[in-house]
Amino acid sequence: MELEKGNLVLMKKLEELDKDELDEMEDEEEKKNYEKRFAGKWFTIHRVVKTKKGITLYELEEDTDINSSNISDFGLWILELMGGFKPEKAHGFSDKFFKETDDEAESTSICKELKDTVGYMLSNDYNERFIAEYEQLRIRRDKLQKMYDNWDNLTFEPVCPKKTYKMQLLIMNGYLEILKERAEKENIKLC
Repeated sequence: MELEKGNLVLMKKLEELDKDELDEMEDEEEKKNYEKRFAGKWFTIHRVVKTKKGITLYELEEDTDINSSNISDFGLWILELMGGFKPEKAHGFSDKFFKETDDEAESTSICKELKDTVGYMLSNDYNERFIAEYEQLRIRRDKLQKMYDNWDNLTFEPVCPKKTYKMQLLIMNGYLEILKERAEKENIKLC
């Protein structure tokens, strides 16, 4: 499964990594670093970039307030779909690098705002209505993600605690993953 910005992931413990994943770690020092920084911890994927060589790079933000006792059964099920993740590469990059990448990614989408989805939503073609559903959810998720990312600089006081918005993002990301899987199986081209 391809993971996107906003996905919440539980990183595998070192002993849970398969042989190929362990082989990717070149030496014992790299394994120790992985164990210390990532193993068994929850992270939100803050940014995702694919390099020209095809390597996926993830910038991760640790979530210290996430544990199974404060997540609903449905939330846990979504986490199981997304969990057990080991990144190819995970670290920070310059904001300029990500800004350019984010702008490039945004320009490939057919719908920038909800109003752009109306034609698709009202279409008699099932495929176009499916695209509208996906795009509407993606747009709403992106706006909520932006609010969440700028939590400390908001010009208003959110009514709900931050972890409520995090759970909403988690569910929205899970729903997007399900729609992507359906689109692939039903041969619907999403942008």
